[in-house]
Amino acid sequence: MKPKKLTILTKIQIAESREKVFHTVANARDLSKFFVSEASLNLETGNHVIWKFPEFKSMEVKVKVIKADSPEIIVLNWEGAENHITTVTFKFTAIGNDQTLLAIKEEEMLNNEHGIAWLARNTEGWANFLASLKAYLEYGINLRKGAFEFLKYDDS
Repeated sequence: MKPKKLTILTKIQIAESREKVFHTVANARDLSKFFVSEASLNLETGNHVIWKFPEFKSMEVKVKVIKADSPEIIVLNWEGAENHITTVTFKFTAIGNDQTLLAIKEEEMLNNEHGIAWLARNTEGWANFLASLKAYLEYGINLRKGAFEFLKYDDS
């Protein structure tokens, strides 16, 4: 029996303290160094934030921060799929000395063609977010810079 609802869950371990990882995700200036081209505000409870993405000329995503409890959790709502609001939860868990497990969960969509497309697209996006965050925090590298230039020319 297939599940009626689909949920995304992706995780990565980062060699930094939970506080630093949380701050980097929540801080608008830091977020723009590895994920978005611009974030209008920090991810703080009650904030309505606009994320701009460098690879899409006019793409602006509206994010409503439901909860930001440093250094443990950030919960936000956004239009995770066209005309569908999803909930994204970032859970920060300290493991050992200066190691953090960051889990991102996005929920939910119906298990149908539209939902499966969302599952593939957003899972790829959150995995990219986590890899880019790790590269930025551990090595000072912005993996997204130039990574999506091909979209200007991609006809597929």
